[in-house]
Amino acid sequence: MPARAAPWIRKVAPLGTSHANITARTRFTVPRIANATVNREELIERLDAGSACDLTLIAAAPGSGKTALLTQWADSLTVPVAWLSCDGDDLDPSRFWRDVIAVTRAAWPEVPLGDGELTEDLDAAHSAIEIADELAAHSLTGVIVIDDFHLAAPEPATMVAFIDALPATMRLVLGTRHDPLFPLGRMRVHGRLLELRQADLRLTDNEIQEALANLGVALDQTGLDDLAAVTEGWAAGVHLAGLSLKATPDHDTMLRRLVETDRSLVDFLMNEVIELQTPDMQDFLLVTSELEAFDSSLCDVVRGRADSAVLLDQVRSANLFLIDLENGLFRYHHLFGEFLRARFRRLSPQRVPIVHREAARAFNERGDHMPAIRHSVRAGDIDDALAQLTAHMAMATTLDDQNMGGTVALAWLAQHGEAQVTEAPQRVLSCVLALDGAQMVDQATWWLERVGVAEADIDDSSRFMLEATRAYHLLYIGDPGEAFTCLTRAKAILDEKPIETIWAPTIPLMFLHSQLWLGDVTGADRTIDAQRKSPHHDHPISSVRMPGYVSQIEVLRGDFIAAQRFADQAGEAARRISLPADATVRADAVATRAELAIEDIRLSDAEDELDLLMRMVDRGRRPLLELKKYLLRARIASAQGDDVVVDLQLELARRSLPTASDAVVAHIDRAELCQALRRDDLSKARSLLAQLPLSNQTELCAARVHIHNGDQASALAVLRGMPELATPRLRIEHGVLMALATSPIDGDSARHHLHQAIELARTMGYRQTIIGEGPALWELLRTLPAFGAVGAYVDQLLVTIGSAVPASRPANQDGLVEPLSERELTVLRYLASRLDATEIATALYLSVNTVRSHVKSVYRKLEVNSRADAVQRARTLGLI
Repeated sequence: MPARAAPWIRKVAPLGTSHANITARTRFTVPRIANATVNREELIERLDAGSACDLTLIAAAPGSGKTALLTQWADSLTVPVAWLSCDGDDLDPSRFWRDVIAVTRAAWPEVPLGDGELTEDLDAAHSAIEIADELAAHSLTGVIVIDDFHLAAPEPATMVAFIDALPATMRLVLGTRHDPLFPLGRMRVHGRLLELRQADLRLTDNEIQEALANLGVALDQTGLDDLAAVTEGWAAGVHLAGLSLKATPDHDTMLRRLVETDRSLVDFLMNEVIELQTPDMQDFLLVTSELEAFDSSLCDVVRGRADSAVLLDQVRSANLFLIDLENGLFRYHHLFGEFLRARFRRLSPQRVPIVHREAARAFNERGDHMPAIRHSVRAGDIDDALAQLTAHMAMATTLDDQNMGGTVALAWLAQHGEAQVTEAPQRVLSCVLALDGAQMVDQATWWLERVGVAEADIDDSSRFMLEATRAYHLLYIGDPGEAFTCLTRAKAILDEKPIETIWAPTIPLMFLHSQLWLGDVTGADRTIDAQRKSPHHDHPISSVRMPGYVSQIEVLRGDFIAAQRFADQAGEAARRISLPADATVRADAVATRAELAIEDIRLSDAEDELDLLMRMVDRGRRPLLELKKYLLRARIASAQGDDVVVDLQLELARRSLPTASDAVVAHIDRAELCQALRRDDLSKARSLLAQLPLSNQTELCAARVHIHNGDQASALAVLRGMPELATPRLRIEHGVLMALATSPIDGDSARHHLHQAIELARTMGYRQTIIGEGPALWELLRTLPAFGAVGAYVDQLLVTIGSAVPASRPANQDGLVEPLSERELTVLRYLASRLDATEIATALYLSVNTVRSHVKSVYRKLEVNSRADAVQRARTLGLI
């Protein structure tokens, strides 16, 4: 495998990006370690020589130079490097695999990855294999480095499966303090494992001499031998000893003390380093060690001094284990930071909470609320932390740390919950909201019910918040109908007695969310109209989220032109106020853009929008948004003729929200019903139809099933019995189905119905909805007399149809020399379109060579020699 050159480009955070976001992003970049000055050429050559190994393991004690070695090697490579530095959150397997997806997508943006939040082992395993399969499908070369792997806890079997599935051109490198839990023996026996251990990472005499020289220290051979003997080449020990020697003119005395000490080496050396600093520097190091990441202004605040910039420069120039992050942020090496914190808490325990309170105040003044909340928790100020969290939840465009919200809520409830159910119910309810956001649904339900029991004893403001919290909880578990009922009660309380509450602006937003999932366009219009007459919300909500919701209403209505206009309005407002691309307040406009891209058959653009939507789901989980993402991915896969992916996405949709109400499940059932009809699975379609709730959409589904069964009379009875339809979407679909139902018996009437539907569809921006009806409608379009703008529109649809992929059918392959695989069947369906190999590869996210390989296999199994013969043979066999 080729070596040498830079890792994937480090991204610089834009102005306005939060401290927490920058800190998080640094886990996904190759770190810069200022004191890693020894050139470890021999070890780098060993890493280069291990390119044939599936796994490289660097396992050694803290301070052995694992990360320093990996960063040197990564900076020397010419292939892309995906880098993940694990932290405590990666003990959650689903979080770990999401992080792996994030760094892989950043290193290879052409790879479509990510199926949302993983909540079960099966999902984790699927996601792991998906990463490996997509890398293989794209014939990519590169390295995935996972540092501090001891802080992660993926399922051993899933990790093994991931390693086995990686292509030969891709290396996985783990840096860890101890061996992983999955077995290494078999890989070792088969030569698939390269290992660097503690002994391998020991600095040689020459490297020790180089490390000291870089610090301005020179020792004679005896001194070098003594230092090598006592440190055993331990990189951190050598560096610490070098710092002590640099500050001590009498090297012999220092070395003698080092050799004769009976204290642990790390404790001795670190104390030596600290005690050699000035009192001001010692205090600076100890105080700032309590900060996760810091800049000079934050250091000034927590120290109550104005000289931190100067001291930071001194720390950096003294090589005191300072790691440079981004935008002027720093942190200490983990080992050094742990030592400093332990020393600070031992020497000045009374100052620790003061430092964290000052940090919390500083972050609040910066508008960076989640770091402020974390510092309040560490100061022991749980009440303050909850107050900050409550204000943040009410106003935030994005909640960066859902887990911290759950931590604060549980801590406050443990201290005060039972006593405050009637005394301070609104604080208990704030905890419920945080618990829902942290996916602690059972705990949220329990405390919500506890406040509900005391409902008769609480004031109007608390009753309002109880109903609002119930609505949020119900939306979270997927019951928009009951949520709407709670919201109606909450609004009645506000209308009867105006209440000053930060939660009042969230009511219309939750109303809209409920109405969209219930398909209530008229009600959503009323909510929007009322909102336009009320005072403006917090700016991002009024200027970004509200037009995003309106764009979703227009999608539901079926006016795609208007939907695009409102989505663009939301996007422009978000850019104007510098909102991050993945701020959850932008989610509805992003979902609209994805739906419009699907409708316009810009499937690559739709995938890009869904990738962005997935990041929003991960950052601030909204289960209904996650479900929508799966439904949209299923629609993309259906347009690509990939039934395997359609089935997977619909199954993920069902599993993403197991508590969903019938109204929400109906969205999945309708999608699956259409898929069943495309497969000629009439029995399954009827079964799904029977469980759909009564609605105009269900009636249209019933007509579709009758048409598919050849029962035009029943279809017409259903369609003619429907009331006047209120939205363009319903009228267009009704007109198309009327054309299909009347076509066998009255061609002129069929063309009349189709012309009316097409004329309306043209003005609303339809494309995929029309051609997705399939060959029967295509034939009607070809015979439709249309002129002017409508005629031009029909011509455009017919051109698009020429590149359409036939619907899949049950594959009876008894007559073949060898059955076609699912992927080969998908490629075969694409061969029936006008797309060339490059276009097919783009549609399926495969390399052109992979597509050509599949085509050759299809020809061989069908016993043909050309594309036309393959399509004809497939039609004869009923495969397409």
